[in-house]
Amino acid sequence: MLKRHLLWTGLALFLLAGGLRFTRLDRWSFGPDEIGSFWEVEIFRGQRVAEKNSPNAHVPAMIPVAMLVQSAGHDLFGKDEFGSRAIHALAGSLHIVVVFFLLAMLLSYPAALMTAVLLMLAPAHLFHSQYHRFYMLGLLFVSCCQLLGALALEKRSLFCT
Repeated sequence: MLKRHLLWTGLALFLLAGGLRFTRLDRWSFGPDEIGSFWEVEIFRGQRVAEKNSPNAHVPAMIPVAMLVQSAGHDLFGKDEFGSRAIHALAGSLHIVVVFFLLAMLLSYPAALMTAVLLMLAPAHLFHSQYHRFYMLGLLFVSCCQLLGALALEKRSLFCT
């Protein structure tokens, strides 16, 4: 079971990361590739037929989980600049907490905390957490797989207990 100070630290990291990631989330217009995300979600939902030779045609089939999360984000938060980016800001905040908890189990509390703080303040992480593309969702899933794999190796167990 997780210690109380780890839970409080994780909550504090989530709130701080969320504060940074939700600040000015709707202050700039969509970029051209962010608009492509709308088309990809519509193709994924079956609301749009993919144009032949379109760069958007094959993306939904390659990353269905990311398309499902983006689609849910549109339904939950809307399709404006704030709403469409909100699910990614949540994913970026969650990524920091996941990395913190898994590294605390693998390494140490100070190493996990410093890594989480550096991630939280990293300009590239912040940017991709505020961007209407699937990059932050991909990073979240990849980090979970890698860190859980490292934990399984550390514990010499398939179940990370």
